[in-house]
Amino acid sequence: MTRTITVTGRSEQSVCPDLARLTLEVREERALSREAADACGARTESLLAALRPLLPQGAVKTVSLRTDVRRDEHGRVTAYIASRRLLAECRADAGTVASLIDAALQSGAEPLLSLSYVLRDPAKKREALLKEAVRDARKKARAIAEAAGVTLGALVGVTYAQPSAVPFRTLRMASHGDFGADLTPDDVTLSDEVTAVYEIE
Repeated sequence: MTRTITVTGRSEQSVCPDLARLTLEVREERALSREAADACGARTESLLAALRPLLPQGAVKTVSLRTDVRRDEHGRVTAYIASRRLLAECRADAGTVASLIDAALQSGAEPLLSLSYVLRDPAKKREALLKEAVRDARKKARAIAEAAGVTLGALVGVTYAQPSAVPFRTLRMASHGDFGADLTPDDVTLSDEVTAVYEIE
């Protein structure tokens, strides 16, 4: 019967998000569908005109465009609500983000705002963490083998648990109000873990 040691290797790193995502939504309610769509489109164009000079080409995209119906208690249509949602991406530094928010507020479009911070290339960070977790597992296995008076043998199996999503800070703001919040992204801790099985002699 083969004797083995099973160990868990872990690694973690504190990183600062480097990408800010500003979601902006414009809504218009009118009696007619075409009127709602036209009004929403006009406000959106004002918003885009304010944002585009601050961002590289293609950094502002439409992520949704829809028209909803409002009905009364009898099921009759009373209004149409047109909405368009934009996503603007920029560097996650407070100055750049503040400039975008200020431009959106000064545009006259009165958008609903939601700000979140993420990593631009999380896969690269994950690869480094995974390698460190494997090294940590082997280090622990060697220490256990030495303490137990046995010889560490070959690696016979590795199990990797997919890490859960990292919660980055999100700020939701109305189209007006107090925008004095600190817009500097907080560091987040990324971690990874593997379970390794080694033979012992």
